[in-house]
Amino acid sequence: MLSAILIAFIRPALFGLCNIVDQHLTNNLFKRVSTLTFYGLIFNVTTVFFMLLIFGFPGLPPMAVVPLVIVIVVIEIFGLLPYYQALRKMDTSTVMAVFQFGKILIPVLAFFLIGEQLRPIQYLGFLIIVLASVMLSLDKTNLKTKLNIGFWFVVLSATIFAFGSITEKAALEHISWYGLIFWYLVTSVIFSNVFLIGRESRKDIVESAKIFRKNIKYFALNQVIFTGGLFAGIYALVTIPVTVFGAINATRPMFVLLFGWLLTRFGFASKVREETDRRAVFRKLIGFVVITIGVLLIIANL
Repeated sequence: MLSAILIAFIRPALFGLCNIVDQHLTNNLFKRVSTLTFYGLIFNVTTVFFMLLIFGFPGLPPMAVVPLVIVIVVIEIFGLLPYYQALRKMDTSTVMAVFQFGKILIPVLAFFLIGEQLRPIQYLGFLIIVLASVMLSLDKTNLKTKLNIGFWFVVLSATIFAFGSITEKAALEHISWYGLIFWYLVTSVIFSNVFLIGRESRKDIVESAKIFRKNIKYFALNQVIFTGGLFAGIYALVTIPVTVFGAINATRPMFVLLFGWLLTRFGFASKVREETDRRAVFRKLIGFVVITIGVLLIIANL
């Protein structure tokens, strides 16, 4: 269990770096989030190729898994659209902090759908995570505090993705972690063609092909990082409860802030949309400490 928990922390670390690359892609390169989603999904074919080359074919999935994999991919698509919109409204670490709002749904869904239960102290941990996330989303203008529109985009995305973790855990009851990853990626490539149906969407995809080719290095980098996080997360999810898995992923904003600060210090400030002045960092660190307390309350009471 301990080794699985440590491996699970690789996911928020690597996905945090992915979030920074995503922020650059959606704010600086692509006009439509649907176009970015299309190219991101279609690029999964590279991972499928290397998985076949290195590990081989996992075999056909059991029929019970097929609808679950489709649900996971649909969740991915509908979750990414508001996520990219949020990255245009808020800096990256705050987006990922507010993203933890969706974690409150995980213990509820886990209880009703797969029978996982928490102790009262662990539910308190989830409440602490949510409150800290809301605190980090507050916009201060003229001494007035309001929730900005980016907050609602993140809440929508987080709510959608909350169902994803539960579905992944349910699928792992019928298929190996490698098989689930392989068929998830294959299905995502197939479903990326949905964005070619609409005339305006298809037109922008074609017009943005040159941008994609010119910046393919960012997609390749993102794909390598994403694959590492995906492998670590699904592998750990086989062993640990999905509620603990969700709590561990709540640490992602801290990694986003760390990587954002490092990239800014090493001359990549134009690629990073992140408040890194002393006051902003201090405010975020307080929020992250509170989130960490919530995570520890959940993990320590297993």
